[in-house]
Amino acid sequence: MAAELTIPGRSSGGAALDYEQLFALGLQYAQALARQIWTDYNIHDPGVTTLELLCYALTDLSYRASLPIEDLLAASSGNAASMKAQFFSARRILPNRPLTLLDYRKLLIDLKGVKNAWLQPASVRYYADTTKGKLLHEDPGTPGIREVQLRGLYNVLIDYMDDVSTESAQKAVIESARQKLHANRNLCEDFVGFSAVETQSFILCAEIELEPDADVSAIEAQVLFEIQNYLAPAVNNYTLSEMLERRGPDGRRYSVDEVFDGPALDCGFIDDYELRDADLQPEIRLSDVISIIMDIKGIRAVRDIVINPDPGGTPAVPLENKWLVPIESGKKATLNKTTSRLVFYKRRMPVVASDAKVDEVMLQLVEDQRAKLETKHEYDLDIPLGQFRSPQSYHSFQNHFPAIYELSERGISTSSGKKRRTLAYQLKAYLLFFDQVMANYLAQLAKVKDLFSTDGTLRETYFYQVVNSFADFDEVYVSAAQVEDKIKNEVEEPGVQDERRNRFLDHLIARFAEQFSEYVSIMYSTFGATPESSIDVKCKFLSDYPAISSERSLAYDYVLTGTEDLWDSTNVSGLEKRLARLLGIRDVTRRNLSEINVDNFEEGMYLIENILLRPEDQNDPFLFICVDPDCADCSDDDPYTYRLHIILPAYAGRFRNMDFRRFAEEVIRQETPAHILPKICWIRKEDMSSLEKAYRGWIELKSGAVTSDRIVKLTAFRDILCAVKNVYPKQKLFDCDAAEDRMKFILGQSGLGTSDTEEE
Repeated sequence: MAAELTIPGRSSGGAALDYEQLFALGLQYAQALARQIWTDYNIHDPGVTTLELLCYALTDLSYRASLPIEDLLAASSGNAASMKAQFFSARRILPNRPLTLLDYRKLLIDLKGVKNAWLQPASVRYYADTTKGKLLHEDPGTPGIREVQLRGLYNVLIDYMDDVSTESAQKAVIESARQKLHANRNLCEDFVGFSAVETQSFILCAEIELEPDADVSAIEAQVLFEIQNYLAPAVNNYTLSEMLERRGPDGRRYSVDEVFDGPALDCGFIDDYELRDADLQPEIRLSDVISIIMDIKGIRAVRDIVINPDPGGTPAVPLENKWLVPIESGKKATLNKTTSRLVFYKRRMPVVASDAKVDEVMLQLVEDQRAKLETKHEYDLDIPLGQFRSPQSYHSFQNHFPAIYELSERGISTSSGKKRRTLAYQLKAYLLFFDQVMANYLAQLAKVKDLFSTDGTLRETYFYQVVNSFADFDEVYVSAAQVEDKIKNEVEEPGVQDERRNRFLDHLIARFAEQFSEYVSIMYSTFGATPESSIDVKCKFLSDYPAISSERSLAYDYVLTGTEDLWDSTNVSGLEKRLARLLGIRDVTRRNLSEINVDNFEEGMYLIENILLRPEDQNDPFLFICVDPDCADCSDDDPYTYRLHIILPAYAGRFRNMDFRRFAEEVIRQETPAHILPKICWIRKEDMSSLEKAYRGWIELKSGAVTSDRIVKLTAFRDILCAVKNVYPKQKLFDCDAAEDRMKFILGQSGLGTSDTEEE
């Protein structure tokens, strides 16, 4: 039986929405505070009347405060655009750039013309000569040689769509895959080669019994299509609604954050568990093939079936077990439709399909599959759009007083004497204190979206409005405009304003599990920064958060061949962008750091991945290695794998302060992915000038924008990169009994010497 619908006798919103409870609480406070001078609490008492009306007004305030948050954030016009600016949609904030091999495969499968793809570790090895302290391409066979296997390098195998058959079409797919992967490359990783997956052909022979009304040609096309999909399955994609209805291996539906996990794709979503199963198959199970055929509508039975490797003109080798057919390792199984033989029967009589119709149906099946896999649709969840309720609108509770008080909208009677009018104005002024508090409360409620905004120009955190909704308000105010100016000047001091604005921004930052407390502390203590200066840094961090969060492991795209995309460009790694926001660096572009204004807080950095410096030609120079077993800092045969240099100007802005440098180094090490070892160098201007010249030459060479003087440029960049040293502020040594207020000389953090050089 359906439950009976009733209206509850009491409010479920607590005292705030219950007039009777509010009145009882107010009466208790009045009795406790004024019981010696006020003993009449009956309804005829003006104080009780005022209390009743105030409690009624407070329930209205409480009701507005309990409105859905989307209603409080709604705008009177352009609501959709306003909400979009206020929030990051699921597609913007939840996905990340690819981190795993599955993520890379998703990106490739999302491309047009790619049915499946795989990444395999590339075998790139060098040999370290520990006697001479250098790397070699080949093993000379002499004592002291150790093999060095580079990691983080991959070969990419592409499985084309069935209709990508021409050489030009395949080259176009390979090029799009190359550009896509390099635009989404992880730090200290690279892609060595791109090629099509090798295939192994198989022949299917079967005798199949059909239903009397079955279409022979359509069923033959369906059988060939489904078995080919079994041998080399295409990876399905799903719409957002389909993905939210799917269940994982544990039987639980996917949550929104699980659906959007991984890179944002153009053509729907790919299930991780299905993608893992869509690997290169090691064998063909004949029982699976029979099951697939029997699931096709119109097929009654499979009389006989066999699958064998295509001998290709050579004598066939009998299989040891026809129910388990092996596939050569690393190859994709394909069905040779030309030599396969399918015989169909209806009521034990053989029937023949039309080859033309079989080809027509097959083509339609392939096109339908490709259309589903390659139709672009950037799925996203809609941001809830609330209804604008004008929460700041305030109607003075004075208007609800009985007419005898002469406070209502009708105003003071013209027959009232001067004394009566004066008393009424005095009461209006007294009640205005209550009005103003409640009106300001609603003004604050209407500005919730400003309080939690990332707009760096917004400073106010206390909001107000002048109460002018009671009769004869102009007789109470000297001037309504003056009152508004007075409130504006008194409601919030600049120091309190900036402090509160920072607290709201800290709340938003904490929602992303981030914090700026250490940065703010060192800026306050070391540079005398004010709360106002932190607001802009935090707002930029929050505004850029989708990028600096999802791209924290993203490397720069060196495939871009235009020189404008390589220097004086924002084509830098995601880690550089994130570090710039965390350290308050204003300009993150790759530019000439030797020319920056050192007195204007201009700073920057270079991030250089060692894996990109590996030799690509027999004559390319190797990086230097250190084989000294007593060297705790750099003794290693492999200078390439998961290593990077971070070069910073020791002469620029805040970088001249050792406390800030220590803080910056700590942030860099915390934010660098755990498997990567960063080498941090603070270098002087002269070294920076030489380095950036060699760096620019190398970066243009790496992209292919220039090709001249390859060995000279590679060697010059290698030499200057390995030669630059940390520099520190110069200090003097003093006697032990020197004054305590003199700057301390700290080993490893101070430079000593009488020459102009500051080299370590």
